[in-house]
Amino acid sequence: MKQSGQPVASAPTRALVVWSDNMCTATKSVDALPKAPLDDVVRSDPRFSRFVRPELAQYIAGAGPQVSSIEKQLAALAPTGIKEADEYRSSLLSTIHTVLPKLPQRDQGNFDSLPVDQLKAEAKQVAEVLAIKPQGPDLPTAAAHNPALAASYSLAPNCEPLKPPGAPSTAATPLPAASNGADVGACQSGKCQVQVSAPVDITVSGVKFTVSVGSTGVTIVDDSGYIRLSGGGTAKFSRSGGKTVTVQISGLTATTAVLDISTS
Repeated sequence: MKQSGQPVASAPTRALVVWSDNMCTATKSVDALPKAPLDDVVRSDPRFSRFVRPELAQYIAGAGPQVSSIEKQLAALAPTGIKEADEYRSSLLSTIHTVLPKLPQRDQGNFDSLPVDQLKAEAKQVAEVLAIKPQGPDLPTAAAHNPALAASYSLAPNCEPLKPPGAPSTAATPLPAASNGADVGACQSGKCQVQVSAPVDITVSGVKFTVSVGSTGVTIVDDSGYIRLSGGGTAKFSRSGGKTVTVQISGLTATTAVLDISTS
C-alpha cells in the first residue's frame, strides 16, 4: 500500500508498476554480479591464502546459477506493448542468452581439487563473461522516454528515482568519521570504531582476526574461517567459553571501511 499523499495507480498502470519493479530488480541483480572473484589484497596476502581455493571454486560454480536465475525472472515478464520497455527487456535477455553457455554448469565439487593457478585462470574468464552490458540505453533512460513507463518506474519500490534531464550526478556518500581513527589498538578494550584500508590484524577482548577491504566488501579472517561483508553488514563470531565479537560496517567504499567493533 502506498503512503498517504502518493498517487494511486490506475488498473492498467498498476500492472506496469509491477513490471517495472521486477525489471529493476533483475537489472540490479545483473549489476551486482561479482566481477572480481577475489580482491587483490586477499589474493596476495598470506594471511588469506588458505581461503583462496574454496573462494575461487565457489565463485566459478556459482556464476551459472546466478545468471540462470536472472534469465528466468526476465523470461517470466510479459511484453508491455511499450516500445522502450520491451526493447530494453529483449536486449538484456538476449545478452544473457549469449552469456549463459559461456559459464560453467558444474557443482563446486568439480573445482575444489583443481590447482589454484587453474582456478585463477577460470575465475578470470568467468569475471569477463559476467561483465554483462546490453546494447542500447539503460533502463532509466528508456523509462524517461515514455510517460507511462516513467510514471510506473517512479512508483516501483525497487527502481531508483528518475533524474530530470541535465541533473548532476549524485555525489558518493562520504565515509563517517571513525571515533578512534585508524588506531586498531583501541579495540583491545573491547569496543572501538576504526577506519580500515590495508589488511590489518585486530585484537578484541583476546580474540584476534584480520580485516581486509576491497571491491568485494570487507573480509574478516580468523583461525576458524572467514566472513565476507558488504553494504551495512554485520558479523558475529566467538570462541568457546569466551565473548562474542560483533563487527558492523558503518561506512564502506571500494578501498576503505569504517567498522564498529564490540564484544558481549
